[in-house]
Amino acid sequence: MPVDQLPTERLRGRIAVVTGASRGLGLAVCRQLAQCGAYVVVTARSEVKAEAAAESVRRTATCAGFERLPAFSCEMDVTDALSVIRCRDRVLARFGRIDILVNNAGVFLDDPRRTSAATGDPTDLPPDVLTDMLMTTMSVNVAGAMRAIDAFIPGMRAARYGRIVNVSSGMGRHVELTGNSACYRTSKAALNTLSRVLALREAAFNIKINAVCPGWLQTDMGGAHALRSVEEGAYGVLYAAALADDGPTGKLLRDGECFGW
Repeated sequence: MPVDQLPTERLRGRIAVVTGASRGLGLAVCRQLAQCGAYVVVTARSEVKAEAAAESVRRTATCAGFERLPAFSCEMDVTDALSVIRCRDRVLARFGRIDILVNNAGVFLDDPRRTSAATGDPTDLPPDVLTDMLMTTMSVNVAGAMRAIDAFIPGMRAARYGRIVNVSSGMGRHVELTGNSACYRTSKAALNTLSRVLALREAAFNIKINAVCPGWLQTDMGGAHALRSVEEGAYGVLYAAALADDGPTGKLLRDGECFGW
């Protein structure tokens, strides 16, 4: 669905932080947010990558009635608590608030399409290697999202407004489970549960928290044979970021529709 079908007035002037935004879906989300009139904080694990992505957003973000919209770069590694806090402090010092948080940073370490003679089939790896892989995956995909939420949500509570979008995957749905990619599937199932639990906790503060499945995208993670462009995947993320006060919360969404667990 095209961005022009979004309620852009709900995004105009909002302050949005996107994690893992140096490429792929995260970068596409930043561009579309800026095109809708939001001020975007582009984050990546290095300042160099964050600034390069932000400059890309500045070059391409044009919106009717707007000058070139600012994109602010900020280094943030979601596995490092101090890095997250430093980013939060920089954002608050510059903008005074945050309205939207998109937790896009993620890894897919046990992708069966990328097994090779060097790594072997993950099912044949020693148990301690699989355990380390699971811990790393959970550290980024689940604890990383929670770390960012913990940092930014106090300001949302104070403002009685917030939209948090946790980029998830249908691979974490119970109805889609198979016998591969245990680490990735487990992390996304956990992220879905986390989204629902926190949504119930924060409902009184007008903070909407949803997980979003963008679909199988043509990114480094999704591969060249994926069915959807990053722009198509970004639509569902922006939909959840632009929810009205009576919009859904604690759901797994895809393209603006409830996807089911």
